[in-house]
Amino acid sequence: IYDIILHHYGRKGDPMFNLSVGSCNGTFHDTISAYMCNYRWRGMFVEPIPDAFAELKKYVERDLPEGCILENVACSDNERTEIMCYIPWSKIESDGLHEAIIGMGSFVPPKNGFESDPETKQLLEEHGELIEVPVKTVNQLLEKNNIDNIDFCTIDTEGFDYEVFLGFD
Repeated sequence: IYDIILHHYGRKGDPMFNLSVGSCNGTFHDTISAYMCNYRWRGMFVEPIPDAFAELKKYVERDLPEGCILENVACSDNERTEIMCYIPWSKIESDGLHEAIIGMGSFVPPKNGFESDPETKQLLEEHGELIEVPVKTVNQLLEKNNIDNIDFCTIDTEGFDYEVFLGFD
């Protein structure tokens, strides 16, 4: 039904705006990127992990219409600075790690597979890095970018989705 709804709006030709929190590179495990490309929809993409953000920026500049917004921050229920863990993409490639962990990153302590799956937890311990990231609420980002209407919203924050919603009216 999700596909039917998105195609319906796309075929109507109405301008649509998507908010994507935890965007990764814009396409990996993404459910709306193809629609955004095909129907030339705009959106705001939020991604804190440096490797993912660099690829997201390339994707948005190359494949999406002008006017898309990029934010290199994490989202939660309050503004702060936070420590996140992830495995750098260069290590995933050079060490032959499974590509499924490309999109993984988490506040510390993690709530995702970095905590619950023993194999993935071990990969983080062996190959992972900690980074400090700015954290904003979705409301702050919407206000900063003068966004007052969202047509679709996708949130993939590795177990912290509830906290994102707490910062979103």
